[in-house]
Amino acid sequence: MSLTTVREALQQPLRAAHPNFRVYPNFRPNMVVPAIVITPSTGFGEKSADYTGRSFKSPTWYLDLIVLVPSQDMDRAQRQLDSLVSPDVDTSIPAILDSRSVRADYADVISYARFTDLRDYGGTYESAGYDHIGACLKLEVEEDCA
Repeated sequence: MSLTTVREALQQPLRAAHPNFRVYPNFRPNMVVPAIVITPSTGFGEKSADYTGRSFKSPTWYLDLIVLVPSQDMDRAQRQLDSLVSPDVDTSIPAILDSRSVRADYADVISYARFTDLRDYGGTYESAGYDHIGACLKLEVEEDCA
């Protein structure tokens, strides 16, 4: 397996639940929002992977799921961002990736996944000359070593 395979496994249910969202593997200068960027954690002192787990061939990945929404109408943007990061909202990112049916769909790729943190909530981003607000969901994912 590879990091690409893990990202693709996470992208599928997110795209299905939010067809108007773009899901990107990294930041791009001209991203269309609303968007979700799935990237290895890159904060200072944060690790992106741990190879000391059950098997060297099935690392634990530490991923950032960065959620971006347009900020032209800040009240609407705040409500949209809230609904995307709140685990008790059925269409939120944590709820989608934690649903039993979705976990079964990617069980051959991911043996374990859990959200650990929400960071940089309400942070500002810019792409294609437009400002956005966002938040970073921290996700720990262990590849299936089978």
